[in-house]
Amino acid sequence: MTLNHVRSAKAFVINRFARLYPFYWFCVALTFALLLANTLWINNTLVPLSDYFQFAVNLTMLQHYFGIADLDGPYWSLAVELAFYAVMLLLYTRQAIQKTIPILTTLVALEMTIALATRYLPGNDLLSGISTFSNYLYLIHSLPLFLSGVFFYSIYTKGGTLARYGGIVFCYIAQILEYPSRHVDMFGLKPIGYAAELAVFYILFVLFVHKNAGFLINKPTLFLSRISYALYLFHQYIILKFIIPYFDAKLKWPYFITCFIAIVIVVMIATINTLFIHEPLRNKVKRLLHGHKKILQ
Repeated sequence: MTLNHVRSAKAFVINRFARLYPFYWFCVALTFALLLANTLWINNTLVPLSDYFQFAVNLTMLQHYFGIADLDGPYWSLAVELAFYAVMLLLYTRQAIQKTIPILTTLVALEMTIALATRYLPGNDLLSGISTFSNYLYLIHSLPLFLSGVFFYSIYTKGGTLARYGGIVFCYIAQILEYPSRHVDMFGLKPIGYAAELAVFYILFVLFVHKNAGFLINKPTLFLSRISYALYLFHQYIILKFIIPYFDAKLKWPYFITCFIAIVIVVMIATINTLFIHEPLRNKVKRLLHGHKKILQ
């Protein structure tokens, strides 16, 4: 959708950069400041040099590919997102956007075949080697979800066909097959639970592309969508290292109250960050990179 509304590859890169990076840098710095405070004031220890190195590499948003841990948990998905942008940009520059579905479908089918073969033919050195190598292709394990988005966009703009709906079912099955062996699950969710969770999102997308999701559109959801990037980037570390330890562990408040307070606090922070930092910064950076020098004034 984005590539259909830009005039050049440069415009696409500028728009994605302005959307993701400036505010991401702010959140990385803010999280690192909390890490310093937590280490110095609470643990009464000095921050090791390795943490500063981790902070510097995290600014690239590519830390996964260097084998460096994310400074905050949510950053993991940004590496996947960047990889998808790179693939789509390559297709765009090669004038192969119209071939997106067959190309990505082939990749998903190949990965699904390898995943199944590795699972049911253990001990095969060739399969083990391919499977290990595919772990470095961070995008491949979430590619069925991205391809689902392409199919849904095709239905939304061109109408539903048996092939497009079949493609969505194929992606749904492929992503479920990826789950047991490819994803590290934090919540002990079994494959059947993951399938059910995933089905909810697919159903919502089906309703959306057929313009039957109006019940989701109201002021609270539009507001949450506006602050979603800020909320996503800055919520986990502050909740796990500050809010829960203080209200739950120190004050001994009931856990559900602590969770409610945590949600209120991070939504407030996300609102402030969106209105006064993210949106103004994104617009200024975009205009500057597009060559509007007046923004410097």
